[in-house]
Amino acid sequence: MICIIFYFCKRNTLAMGNKSVMDQTFGVLILAGGKSQRMFFPKSHLLYKEKTFLENIAEGYNRAGFTNICLVINKEYCEGEWKQYFENAKAFVPVVEQTDSEYGRFYSLKLGMKNFSAMDFCFVHNVDNPFIDAETIECLYRNRNSYGYTITLHNGERGHPLLISNKVIQKINEIQDKDYNLKDILIKFPKRVAEVNNKEILLNINTLEDYEKLCCI
Repeated sequence: MICIIFYFCKRNTLAMGNKSVMDQTFGVLILAGGKSQRMFFPKSHLLYKEKTFLENIAEGYNRAGFTNICLVINKEYCEGEWKQYFENAKAFVPVVEQTDSEYGRFYSLKLGMKNFSAMDFCFVHNVDNPFIDAETIECLYRNRNSYGYTITLHNGERGHPLLISNKVIQKINEIQDKDYNLKDILIKFPKRVAEVNNKEILLNINTLEDYEKLCCI
């Protein structure tokens, strides 16, 4: 039987954990390998508060003390008219893996995760949610699951990011099928659930309408 445990974290009551330990044993994978077809514009380069989604995410983890950050991005969005957007974010992303969107999400996940085989844990953050804050990171850190993974919830709804253990990392790296689904892996591992107060963890900016709503907040 797989056990699901709920934890709750209160706003403004958290102090960041040992940053040096987190930096040495935690990785951060930012997934931006898609083609953003519904947006008609690369989501990684969308602007929010004068910074791109990618910059907001990468800087957020960097401020929290993380340096083991890997970005997997569609190679089309690293050159030409997109090159400057990409270069602006690279200052906070020491490892970049370029991919072809046709290979799919799990291929992007594997491409990035090979860099974290020695890490105890890894945050997995989709680029379509440009938010990360100290409370969410601390809540996931406190409720890390060495045998499985931890998800965040807000008012019972699932959000971003996901925190996976080394056991899950190794399983991802073992699978050769690039068309595999992460859900099929996670179902085999125990899950912890951390409830946070930040409703922004629920946002997924996939369409122009989603983006217009975000800009009006």
